[in-house]
Amino acid sequence: MKAPITHTVRLKVDLTAKTVTWMQDLRDARGVEARDVKTYGADGLGGCEVFDEYNWSCTFAPVGQIGEAPAMKDGRLSRFYWVKVDTYETKYRVLGLTFPAP
Repeated sequence: MKAPITHTVRLKVDLTAKTVTWMQDLRDARGVEARDVKTYGADGLGGCEVFDEYNWSCTFAPVGQIGEAPAMKDGRLSRFYWVKVDTYETKYRVLGLTFPAP
């Protein structure tokens, strides 16, 4: 791996099926090194409560305790992953340039 290393998350929220698809890329200076795609809810991992595109929460408890819990509240994305909480910020990418969310 070559610095800088970034994690990029993209989401697809399906309001009718009550599912959230989480795609996370690990990138370095050479490009995409790893990609992880998970679908929460329905027949995927765990269950989800989906209220709208910007307010939802999912949980996955493989051994009786919560292992993963991604959630979005009022457009702010976070994910509990085993022992820590990661928070994410929204940015937009246009023509190779990255801009912060308004």
